[in-house]
Order: sequence, then structure tokens, then C-alpha cells
Amino acid sequence: MLIDVLQTDLWEELNTEVAAYLASVGPFDINEALESSATKIKVRSYKGLAHAAYEITKGTAQFMAHKKTIGFVSGQTDVIQKTLGPFYQEGFDIQARSHLDLSNVKEWVDALPRETCFVIFSEDNPVTGEIFSFVDELDECLNQKRINSFRISHANHFFEKIKIRPYTVRICSFNADVAVAYLGERFRSPALVALGMNWDKAFFLNEIKKEHSQRKLNKKLVLDFESQILASGAGHVFFTADSARVYDRAVCVFPDVSAEALGEVVLKKFNLSPFLGWQKLGTTNMCRWGGSDTKKMFREWWLPEPSPEVLRGLLVFSLDLLQTKDFAQLLLDSYHEIKLQQSWTV
Repeated sequence: MLIDVLQTDLWEELNTEVAAYLASVGPFDINEALESSATKIKVRSYKGLAHAAYEITKGTAQFMAHKKTIGFVSGQTDVIQKTLGPFYQEGFDIQARSHLDLSNVKEWVDALPRETCFVIFSEDNPVTGEIFSFVDELDECLNQKRINSFRISHANHFFEKIKIRPYTVRICSFNADVAVAYLGERFRSPALVALGMNWDKAFFLNEIKKEHSQRKLNKKLVLDFESQILASGAGHVFFTADSARVYDRAVCVFPDVSAEALGEVVLKKFNLSPFLGWQKLGTTNMCRWGGSDTKKMFREWWLPEPSPEVLRGLLVFSLDLLQTKDFAQLLLDSYHEIKLQQSWTV
């Protein structure tokens, strides 16, 4: 282009339009502020969760430079680990607590230094959709202590409306390139680079609308499918019966076959290209990721740490696939085909 200068108010305009759209469908309580004016919903738009988490944490730390302590809950999501590097380098006092050790949320928050800048944690697991039950209590306790509460949502925000408390920021993923943060009224932090980036408003809004229209829950369908897999003996169910989870997916583990190979066979039966098919199906198997180190992708942040066998055999199924007639039987047929290929006689 001849004039290599960006329009200065693109980001603010985008945030206003996103807020207006999400006023009727967004993940928050329909309280008096929202009923009176959609403009009172304060949001910020980002190019994915990593961008959002970095700008919000780093910007807040710079704005509140006198507060040199931060906290995070470990074992929930890769996004947090990717965000913490600069804080370690700059000598912050970092208070970490595994989600497995948060039986007493109030005790941990009470023990945080008064000058804690923020605590960052996740509502759900990005792979399995597990929901962490302590999240709302943690959010409330942090607000009572006037500590910024940054809660990441990978999928839960599509289905659970929450109260955006004064010191809360809910960072919501819509896809790999689109994230939106809902800001509490007492949150104060300058933007870092988002103001100086190019934003395609039509693309960004269309992605949000598309994800909202596609996201559904179907607990019965998920549990019925998982029961069929368990009863077949081919695989086992990842979750226990009392697990809190997002019922937009089924999660099964096939311990004696490659989940990537099983997925490929299933997609061929549906005549789906790998590009389209792997949007409806997911796996932690390293072959799906071009031989990438799945230890770095999954095991370095995930607690309890999944075994190599689980990572090799885990498959995540979308509702689109589960709604297909006789899908469970088709999957089991594919499983037996692979087992037959793995067997030979001398």
C-alpha cells in the first residue's frame, strides 16, 4: 500500500461492535448495568488467547508497577505457562498453586501478599473440557481482597453465564485467532500493541458469530456414546461419572491403537479431508501434530500428568460426529480394522 499508516481508532471501534453484539449472547449476568446499556459492557479484542493473556498480564504489571507479586494456578492450561516467562525474568515474586492442591481456596488467597498484582487461572481444560469447580470461589475471594482476577475460558464461556466482578477479567477463546476479554469495572490496564495492529472488523465479528452458532451442549448424546465405547471393550472413558465437564464433546482413550490412525480411518469413511475432519475430531497423538513433542504440548502443563499411553490413544469427538447415524458402530468397525492390521501370524 502507498500509505503505510494504520487507522488509529480501529481497535476501539472493533471493541465497541463486539460489545454490542455480545450484549445479548455473551457470558455474563444480565444485571442492571447490561439492561440499561450495552455500552457498559467493556470488552477488548485480541488475536488469540496468547495475545490476550500477554497484553492483559503485562499491561497490568506495568500499570501497577509497585506490586511485584503475581499468582497462578498450575496444571490447567498451556496459556498460563506461556505467559509467565517475562515475570520470572523480571524477578517477580510468583505464588503458584496446583489446582490439585486448592481444596481451601480462601486460605490460599488470604495468604497472598496484600500487594499482589493479579492471579491468573483457567475455568476449563483446553483438551478435555474439564471444568474446575473452585473457579468462582477463587474469583470472588480475589475480588474481596481487591486483587485482579484473570480467568481464562477455552469453551465454558459459550455455555455458562457469570457475574463479571469489579476486579475480574474473563479471557474467552473463540478460535485460534480470536479472543475477547470481558473487563470488570475496576480493572485498569493500558493496551500494549493491540492499538497499533491491523483489525479486520468484519472477519473478527463473523468468527465470533460463527462460533456462537455452532457451539451446542448435549449431555445425553455424549454419555450414551461413551457408554457404548466402554461396553465394547475397545476403549475407556476419560472422565468419571461425577466429573464436572463441558458436554460439547466426548472424550475416550483407545490404549492399544494409535488415535491418529483411528481418526484417519474414520475420516476416510466419511470422505472428509484431513483439514475439515480434524476440526470435528481431536487427538493428543504426536502423529497428528507432525511428530511434534507432545511432552511440551501437553505434559509440561497438564496435571495430573497424562501418561504416554493416554496421549497416544486419546480421541475427542465433536457433537457433529456423534449425531451421525450409527457413528459409534462405524468407529468400532474402524478400530477393529486397525487391530486386524496390527495382527499377523507366522
